[in-house]
Amino acid sequence: IVDTSVLLPSIHLVPQSPSLPFATHLQTQLSIINYQLSINLMTSENYLNHPTFGLLYRICVVEENQELFTTLYAQRIFFLVTNNADGLSFQPLTRADARLMLDNRIRILKRNGQILEYQELQAMIQQNFPG
Repeated sequence: IVDTSVLLPSIHLVPQSPSLPFATHLQTQLSIINYQLSINLMTSENYLNHPTFGLLYRICVVEENQELFTTLYAQRIFFLVTNNADGLSFQPLTRADARLMLDNRIRILKRNGQILEYQELQAMIQQNFPG
C-alpha cells in the first residue's frame, strides 16, 4: 500500500520557474508522481489535481493526449482530460458517457491483443460500474 499523503505536496499547478512553460511543468510533476506511485513494473497509478474537484484518479488512456479521470474518493464525477499545446483541458462527462468511452476502449484493447491492459480495465469497470 502506498501512502500518498507524502506525495500530495509535490503536486503544483503553477510553474516554479517563470522560464518553464506551464504544460511542461505539469507534465514533469505528473511524471514524478507516476514514478513515485509505481507499485511494480506492471502497475502504476496516475493522479491529477483538478482546481475545483481536487485529486483525480486516471482510469485509462482513451486516445493520444486524452485520458479518462474520475474523482478519487467518490468516483462519481468523470473527466476527459486532453493535453494539447494550450495545456490541460477538463471536459466533464456523465456516468453513461464515461461507461461508453470505457466500453470502446476495452474493445480496442481486446482487438489489439493487449490482454494485461484489458484485464486491468475490465476489473476497474466491474469495481466502478457494478451491475
